[in-house]
Amino acid sequence: MKKLNKLTLNAMLSALAVAVSAVEGLLPAAAFMPPGAKIGLSNIVTMYASKTLTVYNALAIVVVKSVFVLATRGATAFFMSFLGGAASTIITAALLNSKKSKYGTVGIGVLGAAAHNCSQLLVAVIITNEGVLYYLPFLIAASVVTGTFTGVILHLTLSITSRRSE
Repeated sequence: MKKLNKLTLNAMLSALAVAVSAVEGLLPAAAFMPPGAKIGLSNIVTMYASKTLTVYNALAIVVVKSVFVLATRGATAFFMSFLGGAASTIITAALLNSKKSKYGTVGIGVLGAAAHNCSQLLVAVIITNEGVLYYLPFLIAASVVTGTFTGVILHLTLSITSRRSE
């Protein structure tokens, strides 16, 4: 992929991640999810970038999205977004691009969601105290649900875009 095409795609994916994050922030909390947990739709964009571009491009999207979160929701949300997004992106990029990975996109989505949630919980521990660690089992359960959803969407997206590029 040429440099200008890669830069353009990265900019478009960054804008998409910000837009999806903004829309997701407007959605009411799902009844089956723990308080504060979101589906993580914008993480589909970073997973897609991890697979089709590079981990660096995907991390750039995480930075852009996190700066948007800083501007709209404040410093605490920024740190949670940035650390969660970076951890998730590094894990998913390593697994998506490994030739030896035994995980499909759903498994990778679940592991990425778990990394995201655990990183956010680490920020919560630093800000508050270790008492919030009791929230971990609920976040892991949410990771299975949200990671499955984002993994399925990623699989469909990669299938559609790979057919178009052939």
